[in-house]
Amino acid sequence: MRAGFVAVLILLGGYVLADSVDLAPGILTMEDPPPDPAAYPTIQAAEASLPDIPRQSGGSLPSAEVIEAAVNELAADDRITGTLSMTVSDPATGEIIYSRDGKAGRIPASNMKLLTGTAALTGLGPEATLDTTAVLDGDTVYLVGGGDTQLAAEDGDPDAIVGHAGLGDLADEAVASLTTRGIDKVKVVVDVSMFDTPSYFDSLDEADRIYVMAMAPLAIEGGKRADGTLAPDPAGEAVDAFAAALADRGVTITSAEAARGVAPEATEDNTLGVVHSAPMREIVERMLTVSDNTIAQSLGHVLAARTGHPANFAGAADAVMAELASRGYDLTGVAIEDCAGLSIENRITTELVSQILAEAASCDCDIAALGSGLPISHLTGTLTNRFEDPELRGLVRAKTGTLVRANSLSGYMVVPEGRLVSFSILIDGIEPGTTGIARAAIDDCLEKIAAGKESS
Repeated sequence: MRAGFVAVLILLGGYVLADSVDLAPGILTMEDPPPDPAAYPTIQAAEASLPDIPRQSGGSLPSAEVIEAAVNELAADDRITGTLSMTVSDPATGEIIYSRDGKAGRIPASNMKLLTGTAALTGLGPEATLDTTAVLDGDTVYLVGGGDTQLAAEDGDPDAIVGHAGLGDLADEAVASLTTRGIDKVKVVVDVSMFDTPSYFDSLDEADRIYVMAMAPLAIEGGKRADGTLAPDPAGEAVDAFAAALADRGVTITSAEAARGVAPEATEDNTLGVVHSAPMREIVERMLTVSDNTIAQSLGHVLAARTGHPANFAGAADAVMAELASRGYDLTGVAIEDCAGLSIENRITTELVSQILAEAASCDCDIAALGSGLPISHLTGTLTNRFEDPELRGLVRAKTGTLVRANSLSGYMVVPEGRLVSFSILIDGIEPGTTGIARAAIDDCLEKIAAGKESS
């Protein structure tokens, strides 16, 4: 037994030695201890500024003769069943290179959003936000809509446009403020008095209401539900979500129904919290990229409310017209019924659009966000599936527009020598069922202009 014990000691001694020289796993070592780890690096704040973007002056512009030949072919194309207006300009100077019926008022479809975006950016300001507020009056909490129709139901995302501000974040602020007041039971009411409007403009067909939210000064993600439908009462669903968020945070809700009322004027003493939308430039970019009708209609209503017009569809139209007129745009032939472009009563001109695009191209003005919001050919938004020709992939940025009887496209394209040109195409009076094939004809026309050669 003694001999066995000695053998075990010898074996253990050998393992300890092996461990100490790192030949066997264990905690012992003869190596020098490792150095202390370096401090975790800290990230220094960086200051960034937008570079100066010079206007392009080198290279050749397409000639008026080349453009005219391409436009004449488009007008005569069997795929175009309506009446065409088209203007091509040099955005560096604002000079029109070629115009065909550029002063004729035509149905713009969603090109109307270019006018709405311009008016919102100049009338409200590119850094303006839309605020949603919680106001206390006795034992009642008012959820006050300020025009943000893109709220998140819970936490907001500061890097997002849709869902930038969150009703959950507003509930956090409200609960903290209620707690300091010793209040734990409230009634919740929604205040939609910023807008005094019907849900839809008069001439909108019921079948087209699937393309735009019933108008209200607040909504969760444009009123869109998980199943793809639009909420019939977006403000009601927003206040329900807000009440639920308060309840989840320990507040007893004494009224379960989505009641409506008018809050007292918000002051420092009665305001429980405020959440802010993305800045106006980002909202306009989103509106243009995905052609969001709800954003367009709500921005028109907000502009009306902020500029002393009735906050309804007629007032929104008047507010946009007044803002554009104040900026010196030529509104000859222009008529507006709705700010999204859903109405066949809307009229704009290609020369007006050219004026707007020339100003936006300067990159140092209030409406610079228009250019960055335009879809990119074969890449983003409503141009994702257009311009398959490699010559123009990524080289066209333009706002699309489609109605049963109208098709439009306005924006910029880069021609082979690197110059930027702007264009606006409005076609109305299209035979029903042919608007899809009109798009291909429009794209072909722009490819001919970009090629810089007269058609044989």
